[in-house]
Amino acid sequence: MEEYRKFFSGFRRTAFRLEMLGRYTVESERQAFADYLQGNPPPQDLNAAWHDTLDKARNDQQTMTRVRVIDTVTPYIKFEVECGYEKNIEHGEDIWFLISSDFTELAQVVPVLKDYWLFDDENCFLVEYDYYGRFLGVVQVPSAIVPQYVKLSRLLKEKANMSFEEVMQLVKGAKVH
Repeated sequence: MEEYRKFFSGFRRTAFRLEMLGRYTVESERQAFADYLQGNPPPQDLNAAWHDTLDKARNDQQTMTRVRVIDTVTPYIKFEVECGYEKNIEHGEDIWFLISSDFTELAQVVPVLKDYWLFDDENCFLVEYDYYGRFLGVVQVPSAIVPQYVKLSRLLKEKANMSFEEVMQLVKGAKVH
């Protein structure tokens, strides 16, 4: 875990994140999400530590990219887009979206398809979650397999077909599932 955490401040050029779950149970978001469901705005400092990480990366001329796969618009997806991603983008994160039906063919590129972080196209970590979206830990991908995750990240960035603005329109008009 400690080695994994070091990559967020120690990568040199690029960090890539694939996010696929319908909901993540993040303790630091728990109250903000509950408040959001009641119609209340998130606190101003929601995700402040992440924004500091993004600011540092941007100042160091590093790129942080995320591709978010969306199956259906859930309350959590709406919360994530409206209360999280907009500020993340303001702090320099490059976020793209992919509808899950466009994702299926790409799944064959890697031996294990899970959320992952890829740093500098050299170090890849599969991120483990339980059924409820609670973080369980990470598993570092063997270096011989990392090129497959590099290939997947490139394909995902090419295939990501929705910008933040388009997804914002989608979540604003969506009936939540």
